[in-house]
Amino acid sequence: MTKEWLMLDAIQGARNWLEKHAAIQKGEHVLVLATTRSETDVINVVSAVCRELGADVTIGVIEHSDLPHPGPGKILAEAFKAADVMLRVGHVMCFHDAPTQTAILDYGLRMSALSPPGNMELLASPAARFPLDLFYMIANKVYQQVRSGSVIRVTDPKGTDISANYSGEDVGGLPGVWDVGPSTVPGDAPGTFPPGVVGLLPEPGTGNGVLLFDGYVGMGRLKEPIKLTIENGWCTRIEGGVEARLLRNITKGVENVMYFTELMWGLNPKTNPDIDIKPMALDAERHAGILHAAIGNSTGMGGKVYSKLHLDGLIEWPTVYIDGVELIKNGRLVALDDPEIIEAAREYGDPAKVLADLR
Repeated sequence: MTKEWLMLDAIQGARNWLEKHAAIQKGEHVLVLATTRSETDVINVVSAVCRELGADVTIGVIEHSDLPHPGPGKILAEAFKAADVMLRVGHVMCFHDAPTQTAILDYGLRMSALSPPGNMELLASPAARFPLDLFYMIANKVYQQVRSGSVIRVTDPKGTDISANYSGEDVGGLPGVWDVGPSTVPGDAPGTFPPGVVGLLPEPGTGNGVLLFDGYVGMGRLKEPIKLTIENGWCTRIEGGVEARLLRNITKGVENVMYFTELMWGLNPKTNPDIDIKPMALDAERHAGILHAAIGNSTGMGGKVYSKLHLDGLIEWPTVYIDGVELIKNGRLVALDDPEIIEAAREYGDPAKVLADLR
């Protein structure tokens, strides 16, 4: 693809993100947050489209870090409080850290992120240009199925088998956070673009079973699965190879880090399914049928257990049941085969191609 065509497609993807997903409004103060490794063309395209939508734009740049959630530093932490919206571009891992959460919860900062690596190819990709009205239709169908249930079970071919109770009120974390639709409500975080993900917070004390992860935060694809044993809502054992030992060292002595925090899964068949992207494969988390689960801090999703760490692992080919009914079957999101979704996809071409999974 020539640079000119890449730019045209990237502008289309940026408009899809900023107008229809992040819902940038005229007169809003937008902080575009990048790192020293972010692409200049991406920063310029995102800033230009925000200005086209009538927003006031400020650009902030922080040092690249391989840490999962290093925080923004003192200066930008104050800027977060003053901004209406913060847009993360590239490997900007500001979300679960205390300054970012303070800006969201106490100052009403809305936040959205261009998924790492956040380059021009991503903005121009089919995932970025996937019709958002069709995506929201898929997301809401899944959301309603989960909201109406109370028991989740997850299995996979490697041996994952875990169940938990949950409340419909805890599906999606906080309203608007997990990509069920655009929102202009202060404090909302529409999530990573391209979207999207839906999931739940297990009811405290109810999670029991084992999780075997294919990938983990900061580690990418694992040489040997990391096995977490969950008993009554807490991780009691971390087993596996070298990476499991690393995870045990990371969690050692950290208060509440063993709390079983979340189960989330992707909804978008066009996002990048590569779980080897570091420090965090956010795009893979949003790929239809890929599940991620976490231990540690739950307050960023509306839970009540605080920890300094929130650590996600990914399962590529799960089967997920809600009250015994399949939501995901061997990594395939069942909603993609729903007749109503297939009919809606015809507006954009052959439904088989529009809804085809990249894996």
